[in-house]
Amino acid sequence: MQWGFSSLLVLLSLLFGSTQVFAKDVPTAKQGVIDLRHWDFEANPTVDIKGEFEFYWMKMLEPQDLAAETPTGFLTIPSVMNFEFNGIELHPDSYATFRVKVLLPENHPPLGYFSREVPVAYKLWLNGEALLSQGIPGKSAATTVAKAGFPNIDIETTSSELEMVFNLSGFLNSDVGFWNPIVIGKRDTLAADEINRVALDSFLASCMFVMALYHFVLFALRRQNTSALALGVYLSLVLMRVISTNDGLLMHRYFGADYFALKFAEYLTF
Repeated sequence: MQWGFSSLLVLLSLLFGSTQVFAKDVPTAKQGVIDLRHWDFEANPTVDIKGEFEFYWMKMLEPQDLAAETPTGFLTIPSVMNFEFNGIELHPDSYATFRVKVLLPENHPPLGYFSREVPVAYKLWLNGEALLSQGIPGKSAATTVAKAGFPNIDIETTSSELEMVFNLSGFLNSDVGFWNPIVIGKRDTLAADEINRVALDSFLASCMFVMALYHFVLFALRRQNTSALALGVYLSLVLMRVISTNDGLLMHRYFGADYFALKFAEYLTF
């Protein structure tokens, strides 16, 4: 029975998982530039944007400000700001600006942008225009507004070069930074990936709900069967874990949960 359920989860992960095709020799950013001019988006629809980003510590800069500034250094993404970097002790009670330039093929398909959780708040400019804001990044805990967000949005440009500038602030989380690579890719592929993730999470959540409800009913009918109650509580915690992690898509999109509700559910079921 155990092997059967494990096999089912593996099958569902393959069926509903990401459609990304993993390629060899995936480019990474060097000195703030990632060269994708020879990337084939038809063969490999999505690509992780990671590597060395320009990093401006304790500065909240907009794109037009960067020409007059010297970066603190080049910080490797993904990472969190809790280590020593160029003689500076990075810490979560902070804010910073990041920049990376993406060189694209001349005739690239319509592209989209996707990122998993980036705590606590950040704003993104693309080629000088504000593309999205997840919460309000501030220079203090009082001015920072945290928000859970898992953006999957269209990149409305045909340019062969993307300049991505991020303002990021912490203060409300001990692990501040880019936990995962940023992803760009074909719009239809990113949309399909999100549908598949939500479908898999919804299926697993439904299974946990039905099994938890069954054991609670079993305990109600036979009060001496305390093991049914214990298993029902356990399955309820698993259900909460499923809907609050793996991007928190279900709680965020369908239950309207905010940042702190997601964190509470995640830590409660750790």
